[in-house]
Amino acid sequence: MLNIKRIFETIADAGQKILEKKSLKKFSKKRDLIELCDDLLSSKGAAFGITLARDILFRYHNLSNEDKLKFLLQVNEKYKPDTANIDNAIKDYTENKNSRSILNLSRITSGTRKELFVRLNMAPNGTAEIVSLREDLQLFLIKNPELKELDYDLIDIFKNWFNPGFLKLRKSNCVYYCSLLRGFFRNKKENLVNAN
Repeated sequence: MLNIKRIFETIADAGQKILEKKSLKKFSKKRDLIELCDDLLSSKGAAFGITLARDILFRYHNLSNEDKLKFLLQVNEKYKPDTANIDNAIKDYTENKNSRSILNLSRITSGTRKELFVRLNMAPNGTAEIVSLREDLQLFLIKNPELKELDYDLIDIFKNWFNPGFLKLRKSNCVYYCSLLRGFFRNKKENLVNAN
């Protein structure tokens, strides 16, 4: 069976090796996550993008809560839609009223925050990591209501990612739970045997 997670990990590992071979030490020396996000948004290659996305999410989850808040505030501010560009796109639409101007207006009003999270989702386990990031965001929203814009962007992205077709509903009964427990204990036993 095809394991998509393993494929993405392999691509990310290949991207890491490419970075190391080309001696692009400037990327590994960067400690600022925002700089890495800028690189991710400007990158075109899949392996490089997956590697950067994995690195950003890994570094984010190893930050203190104070640094996580600082990062989310920076993302919220730096990648928000530019009001001057929105005004120009509205003016272009008002004058032309064609499909190109509608698409441009849509792209401009989205800003780059959504695109950043779409690209971060390329990382292995990217969706789970971004959901975890939103859990952090929910805690920070209490004292930082300005992060609500970022939260709205994530909600909008999640609506696209987690549509009803994504979910698989199963009827649960005692037999189903027993089979889950059996599988859990079998894996636990195998892990204990392999550890010794």
